[in-house]
Amino acid sequence: MNFIFAEYDVIDASLRGCIINLFARYQAKIHLIYLEVPYKQWIQQNKQRKYRVPDDAMARMLRKLEFPTIDEAHQVSYFINGEFQALE
Repeated sequence: MNFIFAEYDVIDASLRGCIINLFARYQAKIHLIYLEVPYKQWIQQNKQRKYRVPDDAMARMLRKLEFPTIDEAHQVSYFINGEFQALE
């Protein structure tokens, strides 16, 4: 059985670890996919939202960001500024 879990704001390794450990208990194959747009685009997209995230919250999210590493999963893929890279 395949299962897909998508979460866009799990930015720190400790919270990701809780979710990953839950899936690992069920012997799931873990594939993390990190998506990133340029900073200016990120800010502009937020400004265009109906319910925008406050600027101070955006700054806190950026400071807390921990990139996923191959130690956390069976596979990690990064999509940054239009470039794709996968690690296994």
